[in-house]
Amino acid sequence: MKNLLLSITALLAICFSSKAQIKELEKNPNWKKYTTVIEKTPYGKDYWKTEYTLKDGQIDTFKTFSKEELRGSFKYVYDQHANVSQMIVIDTDKKTKTVDIETKYNSEGLKIKSQNTKYSYNQNKQIAKETSKEFEESIGKEGWSVSYQYDDKGNIARAERTSFIKNNRQIDVEEFTYDSCGNVLTIDRSSTPTRKYPLIGIGGRSLDQHETFEYEYNDDCLWTKKYLVKKGKKILLFEREIK
Repeated sequence: MKNLLLSITALLAICFSSKAQIKELEKNPNWKKYTTVIEKTPYGKDYWKTEYTLKDGQIDTFKTFSKEELRGSFKYVYDQHANVSQMIVIDTDKKTKTVDIETKYNSEGLKIKSQNTKYSYNQNKQIAKETSKEFEESIGKEGWSVSYQYDDKGNIARAERTSFIKNNRQIDVEEFTYDSCGNVLTIDRSSTPTRKYPLIGIGGRSLDQHETFEYEYNDDCLWTKKYLVKKGKKILLFEREIK
């Protein structure tokens, strides 16, 4: 489910201010076969690259580059539930800073609170709702809340986000379909009040109301190239070297 939540990150980042997201790979047991992933974003004026090292199928360390210039080095520390508990930041002078990711669990080991976010679950132990600490729906002032619905394979089929912009309620919906490898094939967006599409992003691409994607895969159903299909034309968004 982790990779599916990431499908929503772009919309949330564009529409609302939030803290940096923890980087995660899409859910696939075959990641345990590999130790290195080099991901490039060849679109736009800037050229970004992230180099990951993997341990037991999870991100151990990663470095970010802009036009081949090192911008940051990071290491993750995981808790007993395989969630990130600490992020160690290493600057260019090799000085380190440790950031604690505070997470609370219930008796079943399900995450119920992380940083400023609370979680509730459905009967299948899937996240049904995420709510920010500041969310005050009855007052309608600040914060956000996201509700999720799932398909029969456990993929997020629908995400509905409620937030407040200048004290006015805003609802944004994303609906997803998936390919046979479990990656997002289409996204349909709607909003109340209606937003003007495309949504213009800061430091990233704009988001259309209807989007279609295509992938190239290796033998383990891990994508090596991801495309946005727009007016019949394939636009390369990301490419990965997996070793």
